[in-house]
Amino acid sequence: MLREVFQYPAGGKDISLQLMELRQGSDSAADYAIKFHTLAAQSVWNDAVLWAVFREGLSPALQTELACRADATSLSQYIATAIRLDNLLHQHRAGARLPVSAPPHLRADYPRPRKEAPEPMQLGRSRLTEREHQRRTQMRLCYYCGGSGHLIHWCPEKPSSAQVGDNSLYFSLTVPVWLCFSDRCVPVSALIDSGAAVILIDRALVEELRIPTIPCMPSLRITAIDSQLIGGGYLTHQT
Repeated sequence: MLREVFQYPAGGKDISLQLMELRQGSDSAADYAIKFHTLAAQSVWNDAVLWAVFREGLSPALQTELACRADATSLSQYIATAIRLDNLLHQHRAGARLPVSAPPHLRADYPRPRKEAPEPMQLGRSRLTEREHQRRTQMRLCYYCGGSGHLIHWCPEKPSSAQVGDNSLYFSLTVPVWLCFSDRCVPVSALIDSGAAVILIDRALVEELRIPTIPCMPSLRITAIDSQLIGGGYLTHQT
């Protein structure tokens, strides 16, 4: 009798039942993972079952983010990825709540981009040195060609992609926006794609705004709806 009492798990429920009922809720993925590991260590389930149970207990938003990533090869890798993505989501939410002052010298008549298919990503362009970056910033020069009178997104020296269908369709799917990070703001045209699995940003924009990035492990293969590779074909970093 004493043996049965003292062997009964804490909380008054079987370990398997506790695992199945465990949910992330308002906890961080790291805290949820600690609770999960504590219970999993007492169970006899294999990694395949534990993987499914862990995924089911994650928040819906985090499950969606993980579904868009390459499949992990082990339960521990999947948990580590979930924690990393959850931390990024919290950082983005915290940044979105910060008040952003109006960008300086905002003009309603900002020149419209030339009618050509946009380059989704600028890959392979050599990076500017810190000194050159500061010089072009101070002199308001283009980050691409070094010329004056325009920004990088309207640079005449940028190679244009092949025309894809009717340009009027492209402009009907874009909206003018300001991208701001820290004390820097640039006007761009955002392409609306409701079927995209990820949100892409030009690497030149990231460098221009000096947005911190982290490596994407493993790299993700990026293709358009026609299965053609976009840019260099792989996403290697994320903000």
